Amino acid sequence: MESIDLAPARDKPAAIAGAISGFVPFVIHSSTSSSVTVNGVVESAGYRDNVALGAGVLALACGLIALLFAVKGKAPPARLGLAIAVIALGAYQIARGIGAI
Repeated sequence: MESIDLAPARDKPAAIAGAISGFVPFVIHSSTSSSVTVNGVVESAGYRDNVALGAGVLALACGLIALLFAVKGKAPPARLGLAIAVIALGAYQIARGIGAI
């Protein structure tokens, strides 16, 4: 009798969750900004978007998990590409969250 592998592709749910998490900050914002002005000249300024920061960390983690499962399960290149895209989206949202972009 042949053995059939019925194990689900575990990288897909992680990649989908990461993609959703990565796109949430494009819709929902919770940002704060601050600046220090001396004699009418802005000396320093700061920006932080907590939603982008949190969702970016979650997307990055999900992307790394998806990549791990895709590599371990010898997934096709499209799934590896999806995991890498989710990692890049998470990194982009983290950069937005700390005000670097």
